[in-house]
Amino acid sequence: MNKMLNNQLLTMNSKSNIRRMTYILFILFSFSFSQVTTEQFYHGARSMALAGSNVAHQVDAFASFENPAALTQLKSHSGVFSFEEMSGQSYLPHASFSGAFVLGDKGVLGLSAENLSVTAGGVQLTQETAIGGHYGFFLQKDRHSSLAIGIGAKYLSVNYGKSAGASGDGSDGIDLGQSQTLGLDLGLQASLEGRHWMGVFVKNINQPQLGKGNLVDLPRTVNIGLAYSPYDLVWTNFSLHRAVGYDTQYSAGLEYELLPGFVLLSGVHSNPNRLGMGFRLRVKSLNIDYGLLTHPVFSLTHQVSMGINF
Repeated sequence: MNKMLNNQLLTMNSKSNIRRMTYILFILFSFSFSQVTTEQFYHGARSMALAGSNVAHQVDAFASFENPAALTQLKSHSGVFSFEEMSGQSYLPHASFSGAFVLGDKGVLGLSAENLSVTAGGVQLTQETAIGGHYGFFLQKDRHSSLAIGIGAKYLSVNYGKSAGASGDGSDGIDLGQSQTLGLDLGLQASLEGRHWMGVFVKNINQPQLGKGNLVDLPRTVNIGLAYSPYDLVWTNFSLHRAVGYDTQYSAGLEYELLPGFVLLSGVHSNPNRLGMGFRLRVKSLNIDYGLLTHPVFSLTHQVSMGINF
């Protein structure tokens, strides 16, 4: 069965790429099951400003997190770093890093690291760490169209900190230990004439679990995106995020290059309703991004990211 599917993909012509991709999306929908622990939709300020609508159209090494198949669009080695305090709270710092290395015709290799912790009263309550390797390569590419696949593996670790203890602040609590597991990701990306794009990203496809005794399923989601560029200075993006047992979330975004090297970003997100905005500044081989995202209950989240091509 796998061999037959691979043969079909390899013989795909320019006009049939998008139709085949649509069929594959329906198959991948069946992989989305239960969750939840912490889930991050936004890696990099650009993703946040676009409200997570950038599944199909990636432009930097953050593709390792958003859709590893999009690593194939990178033309040079690059590294990116981002930082945010979620909902503007200093006790919820989230940092992510990714490096991408172009291997010529063999594809693109990505390495990533991510850390999220919760601290209260000077005591670290939890710390979540993910270290991953990602690889994207073309199944088919010609002048008019392309089809790429991306795979990823992440080592996931959670340190549960200490219990409250007699003092109530965790200083004399019991160490609750750690838990580790391995998560696998799968991504696809197709393009037509360099202006029509489709992407799909299945996160934690192997349904990893964390904990001891009462195991917790990690987020297992399917993200599907479309992108269209009517002309070189404008990109429109649309994505949906699906997890069984939860409402489907929709997001849409717009990118407009107002001046050479200066791109305005905006986006909207449903369930909950959120508004994103920001910008990208390109200075030679350096990218500086800023994004913010609203929330109907919590404070604004601001994120800054930097990237360099070499």
